[in-house]
Amino acid sequence: MIRSHHIRPPAYLFAVVLLGAGCAYFNTFYNAQAAYREAMRLKEQGQNVQAKAKFDKAIEKSALVIQRWPKSRWADDALFLIGSSYYEGAQYDKAIRHFDQLTLAFPNSGFVPRGELYRGLSLLADKQYGTARVVLDAVKQKYPKLADEASYNLAKSFIDRKELARGVDSLAAFHGRFPRSRFRASAVKLLAGGSFTLERYVDAEKWYSEYAKLTDDPKQRALTKLKIAACRYELGKNEEAVAEVNDVLGRYVDLDDEANLLLGKALTAMDRPADALAAWAKVRGPSDFGAEAAFLTGKYHEEGADFERARAYYDTARTRRADSDYGVLALKRLSLLDALAARRSGKRAGGDSLQPAEAMFLIAEVNNLNLGDYDRAMELYQKVHDSFPDTDWAAKALFAKAWILRNVRNDTTGAEPLLRQAIAEYPETEYADESRRWLGLPVPKREKKKPEAVPETIAMRPPPPPEETLQAPGSEPGPMPPESEPADTGDFTARHEPGRFPHERREPGRLPERPELAGGPHGPRGMPGTSPGALEVEMERGREKPAGEPSHHVDTLPGHTGIPPEPPAKGPAPETVAVGMRDTVRVELPSAPSVDTAEHAQPPAKLRFEPIRFATDSWQIQPADSARLEADAESLKAHPDVKIVVVGHCDPRASERYNEELGLKRAQAVRDLLVSSGVDAGRISVRSDGEKHLVSTKPDEYWLDRRVEFEYK
Repeated sequence: MIRSHHIRPPAYLFAVVLLGAGCAYFNTFYNAQAAYREAMRLKEQGQNVQAKAKFDKAIEKSALVIQRWPKSRWADDALFLIGSSYYEGAQYDKAIRHFDQLTLAFPNSGFVPRGELYRGLSLLADKQYGTARVVLDAVKQKYPKLADEASYNLAKSFIDRKELARGVDSLAAFHGRFPRSRFRASAVKLLAGGSFTLERYVDAEKWYSEYAKLTDDPKQRALTKLKIAACRYELGKNEEAVAEVNDVLGRYVDLDDEANLLLGKALTAMDRPADALAAWAKVRGPSDFGAEAAFLTGKYHEEGADFERARAYYDTARTRRADSDYGVLALKRLSLLDALAARRSGKRAGGDSLQPAEAMFLIAEVNNLNLGDYDRAMELYQKVHDSFPDTDWAAKALFAKAWILRNVRNDTTGAEPLLRQAIAEYPETEYADESRRWLGLPVPKREKKKPEAVPETIAMRPPPPPEETLQAPGSEPGPMPPESEPADTGDFTARHEPGRFPHERREPGRLPERPELAGGPHGPRGMPGTSPGALEVEMERGREKPAGEPSHHVDTLPGHTGIPPEPPAKGPAPETVAVGMRDTVRVELPSAPSVDTAEHAQPPAKLRFEPIRFATDSWQIQPADSARLEADAESLKAHPDVKIVVVGHCDPRASERYNEELGLKRAQAVRDLLVSSGVDAGRISVRSDGEKHLVSTKPDEYWLDRRVEFEYK
């Protein structure tokens, strides 16, 4: 009889199986780590699209570890890696959620301290500043080894938010408390730049000098020497500035433009105009430095009455970098040159005749809309009314004065008498009708008749906002020193431009007076040794335009008005995975975003919101529009099923890239106001169309293009 035996597998087979299982989840997590490291490498190289794909892979592999082996030793590692991937991929809301889950599900994990730190950093990046400060302050208290990183990032956040004074003070405190921190060099560099922007030049020179000792990069040290030279120039130590610049020139080709620009400024201050012009002539790049050098050269030639060269250099400045501060200032100087030339010749750039009233009004418009000199503009508008009371331009001038008081000065009380005066003196004009609308008075019905001459320099409904200085993302130039004031109040030139020049005591490009052009003892703000701009002096003396001076037509009349966040990915709901016996972790698997191709839904009648208009180069919402948006917010709250897209638009001036960014800022400003008024942020998305969808291409109707519109879902 054959006895049956129960065959038991040898013990080593169980070990092999267990080892295989362990290797499986370890290999999965190892692949996740490898994808994350590769993503970080690609991100550092600026290959963001490829980096995102690797971050998504790291998330996918880490999520798989948690799903299949939730009790493994790698579960907390995987959850931390998911949060880190979302953080580095700028998906801060998801990063916050996963770091929070890490603390809840694995309170004893060694990854919790850094997870809390990254949660705070994610909150900062997501602009949840109050909550971020609470989290990072807790990190500083609970985890001393991370206190320097938490303190540095809190201080840096003030710089990122343009709260420079607070940021500089916080970074200085950090520098004193953590002298050996690995963030010291970065903090000192930010301290130097922030102090320079705040015009604390002594402090800036000190911080730049310290940074030069901390950096191992020879090119960074050379750049720092240029910054030190700039500080010394601002402090009036021009000989020292020239010496520092000469020590850097020629060492790095890509620093030569900045060096020559600064050298020219210092030489200008040392009364060496020929050497200054020679230095600026070497600045040729299509950059901010190139635009500024060309502008300063053009200003020099304008003051020397060489208008042909002035126009050429202003045009070069505009071409080199149209969206830079000096590129825009150049365009404004060209506008002023054209306006004044038109007044002298009595003809527009196209050759059409220009009436005296219109010519004077045109100069007022340039001061108002292009140069932002509202006091001078109001003077000239009043002169138009007083000198030409029987023309349409007189009514228009009264209305323009009221517009400045109402929309720029927020002085509705001061605007009301002007509006009533326009109604009383010119009751049949469109300006009187618009004045009635502003005052809430009934507008009489009348047959529209074609006017004899349609004004071409200002639009009517709604009136355009004032011109403001073009602002590069993140910076805002201060006031420029005024031009010399002529003795005759009949001068129609602008006395100053927006945009801060390097010194309060002098204007860039204002070189020492040349003997053959000496024209008066007083310069800007009564400073001796400088003369008024030759163009203004010419206008003051009534000289004729030199024969053969080229006409450079520039649109002088503005008018009203990144990348948008992607729609949330559509896909399955986040999976809930068991972790231990007492808690769960929600892991969001990556899914490709879907594109909604449906047509925009027609909104309820009450939700047909009017466009929001903006001043040139601005995303600030006017007080009247703020009140209207608050009412729109109430309507949105009453229709919770309606979602909207806020779309920003710009007029066609400046570059496409700049206009796309400006349009996005306008859309974000409107969204932020609606959210602050109680509308759920999830119902509002933003988009910038830049200059893609223009309402009008006429210079006097640019205000129609500067707007935010609404689409409905």
